[in-house]
Amino acid sequence: MAPSVDQALQAWASRASDDELNAGPRLEDLGGADAVAAEADTLAAGPQLPYLLTALSQSLDTIPADQAAPLLAAAARGLRRPHSAWVLTDALDVVCTQPELADRLGNRTVRDLATLAEDALAGDCDAALAQPAIAGLLRLAVAGGSPHRLLALLTEITGSEPADALERLPILIGIARDHFADTDHLLDVLSALENQPDLNPATRADASFELALADERTALEAADRNTADEQLRRALMRFTELDRTHEARLDARAHAAAIEAVLAFADLEQNPTGDNSARQRLTDAADQLDTTAAHLAAWTGRMHQLDWLSARSLTQSAWSKLVTTLNAAQTHLDQPSWYSPADALSDLLQIYLASRSIHAPADDSPGPSSAVCTRCSTSPSSPRPPATRSAARASVRPLPPSPLPPAAVPRPAWPQHAARPCCCTSRRA
Repeated sequence: MAPSVDQALQAWASRASDDELNAGPRLEDLGGADAVAAEADTLAAGPQLPYLLTALSQSLDTIPADQAAPLLAAAARGLRRPHSAWVLTDALDVVCTQPELADRLGNRTVRDLATLAEDALAGDCDAALAQPAIAGLLRLAVAGGSPHRLLALLTEITGSEPADALERLPILIGIARDHFADTDHLLDVLSALENQPDLNPATRADASFELALADERTALEAADRNTADEQLRRALMRFTELDRTHEARLDARAHAAAIEAVLAFADLEQNPTGDNSARQRLTDAADQLDTTAAHLAAWTGRMHQLDWLSARSLTQSAWSKLVTTLNAAQTHLDQPSWYSPADALSDLLQIYLASRSIHAPADDSPGPSSAVCTRCSTSPSSPRPPATRSAARASVRPLPPSPLPPAAVPRPAWPQHAARPCCCTSRRA
């Protein structure tokens, strides 16, 4: 008797190389397309769904359409009624990193995930399914799909939903607001989550952090000094309060120190011959940021992070750059052309961009992914591309050069053109 697909999977895993294990099984590794089709419904309804999707994605170019159709239908049913939250998370990792598979599954994936998320938020199914379902909707939208179902769903959140359904949701709301236009109404959702006393403190802290980042972004987009200064101070107040009430939020402490340094530079520029309070604030902020960045690296370096969010590790290098620059600048404050508020704000801009980056599949490649800016799907390390993108898959669009002038350029009174946290704004300009 022929072995079952599960037995074939175990046999393949025992002999596969590391590269093969990373790539996942093919249909022939599971006994062939016919054997998999015979057990497709069972596989899709259980914890093997990610393996079914992986095998199918690697064989779409080679199997006939009449063989692929029942396998795709079974996979869609598995995504509609997943075995558990972790299975849905792993399954969507496959779908969202394999553009051809996502295309073949079609719009039903978005509809099914939206329905699943709505049911989880309403308490009609496992609340833990809400986060991976919404994350899947977000990733598919970032890759070129329509964000309408996602944004409609997020807008209706009130904070009274089951607590487990709202876990980590403020992070996803922040990413959605960064990536899509006309989403300021999501700030009201974040405020509702922040002020909901029945929620998990970590969820409320995530909402507070996203609101502080929203103020920071408004400052980076500001066209004049007064607006930028006001929004930076608002963000500083939020980050400082979050650090006071949640000592584990080292990210809030780091942002607070960075903003304090920018404000100190601005005050020094306005009154370079005044008392030493601004210089002392700069010294204290630099020391605080140095210590916090080191603690942040040690604390998060070995922590598990979802693969599609792991691009945010780029933030550490941006923090390190700002720490190094601030430490050097303290000894050269009598040389005003060496470092300016414009340069300090530019470094803060790079930290913001890095902290908001995610992974999305690259064009014309079914597997590899690149770090992209969540608002405009740009890569932090590539040359700037054309302003077109595929509707079916995520383009790898690089960030533009820093909008702030280098230190060698005569500095402006205030970085008025430093107000673009991503190339979306510069394309509209």
